[in-house]
Amino acid sequence: MNHYDTPVPRAIAENDKYLKFRRRILSPTANVPSLYTRTLRLISHGLAITSSVYILLFWEFPPGHCFTGIREWYADKRNQFLTLSEEDMLGKIISKTLEYGQSIDRKTVTNNDS
Repeated sequence: MNHYDTPVPRAIAENDKYLKFRRRILSPTANVPSLYTRTLRLISHGLAITSSVYILLFWEFPPGHCFTGIREWYADKRNQFLTLSEEDMLGKIISKTLEYGQSIDRKTVTNNDS
């Protein structure tokens, strides 16, 4: 059964304008947004998310505000990602002194004189 075949009151069935409106409303493509609308929706969602992250992490608030915990967590994660640990720094120094294929053991890392 087609959606056009559903029963229609006589007042609508006899009026061509109502039938034309009904066909447009019941058309499968009636509620599909246009490309412009979808693009605008995507841009607006992107701006909303970007501004929310900026306000959450970088906006200047007085001390002790509700975002303090999240900002401290973010600062810790950023520092972990952007700084080298002592093991990484030792690994870089040792890799410059060792020849290709030579393995690194704990004694080499802690005691270079032996």
